[in-house]
Parts: sequence; structure tokens; C-alpha cells
Amino acid sequence: MSAALEAGIQTTIALQRDLQRLYDLPRFPPVSDFLLFDRALADRLTPPHQRRGDERLLLREEHGELALSLFLDPQVLRALAESSAGALHGRHLQPLLHAIEGVSHWLAVFWHAQRGSSVSALELELQAEIDKYALIAQRLLLQRGSVPRSLHPTLYDPASVDGTLHGAERDRYLTANRLAASLWRQLLQRNGADPQHPQSLATLRRFYRLDREGKRRMSCSRRL
Repeated sequence: MSAALEAGIQTTIALQRDLQRLYDLPRFPPVSDFLLFDRALADRLTPPHQRRGDERLLLREEHGELALSLFLDPQVLRALAESSAGALHGRHLQPLLHAIEGVSHWLAVFWHAQRGSSVSALELELQAEIDKYALIAQRLLLQRGSVPRSLHPTLYDPASVDGTLHGAERDRYLTANRLAASLWRQLLQRNGADPQHPQSLATLRRFYRLDREGKRRMSCSRRL
């Protein structure tokens, strides 16, 4: 394994660690134990109805047991390694977003499975959209000491949703994008951009534990 690939894998572990701390989750096995970066193998494991993108959560349930893998394209992992903690600008932003989305999906499914609860595709997309802002804002605060106001419109521009999506899948992504934008807009107005602000942190942790309808209501509510 190349050094760049290994560094990218370590970045995914760091993302998992940051999310677990953010949401005060129990310790889970490292996401690297479930990581797949062989595209040919991932294509064979991907159901016919699932898109073959650079980030895929692969699920299979047999005899009451859940088999779970996360595919990240090697180019995504190598791009993460080209700057410390994954670059936050330019051509490296999209690979970082892919990685955050994948780790967010994996962690949410793992957490729900341990609790014996189900999770919908919309919940996964919504949580990932929220996690993107949280993790990037945290890194910007560490690296630069501030979060540019442009981050919110950059992440939550509906035009940024993958143009290859169609039908119900596109509607799901647009809904997740809109609800996450609404939640973060309220947090920014009340508490600023730091996800570790005590009120924002309490809100994010409460949100993580809600069911689908609870998350939808909280995203749209003006009283968090």
C-alpha cells in the first residue's frame, strides 16, 4: 500500500473520531476495518439499483446479520493525503466531502444497528449534510482561527447537488441539503460557526438521536 493511500485511510479514522466526539458516541471499531478501495470488487458488491460513485456504503443483511463496507475510491483517499487533515479548498474539497459523507453514513448505520433501530436513506443523507459543515468548520477554526461566511452557501447551494441524480434519489438529496442548510442557518445566527459552542453542541447531539420525523421538525423549527 502506498504512503499516500495509507495517509488517506488515517484521515478517515480521524473523521470518525471527530464525529464520535462531536456526538458523544461510544467507541466503535475503526472505519478502516470496513474500508474498501478496490473499485472492481466494489462494483461486484454494489446492487444494480445503487449508483457506482466514488463513495458507496455497501449493505447486505443475511440471517439477521448486517454486512457493512464503505467504498472510497483510491483517488479520493490519495487526495485527502495531499495536505494535512484533508485539504479544505480548491480541488481537494470534493474528495474531503466524499470522505465525510462516507464516514458519516457508516457511523450512523453502525450506531443504529447497535441500538437495534432502523435508519432511512433520507436520514443518512441529512446527517451527512450536517456533518460536512461541522467537520469542515472545526478544521477551519483549527487551521485559520475562523470560518468564512461563504462556507454555508458553498455547501448548501442546491445547484451543487450531483447533476447525474434523477427522480426520487435527487429529491432525497435536495431535501437533505435544504433541511441541513436550515438547521445550520439557525445555529449560525444564534451561536456562530463553532460546532463546539455549548448550545450548538447540545442541539447537534440531540438532533443525532432523533428519529426521521423528529429531525425534519427540528430542522424546520425556529426554536431549537
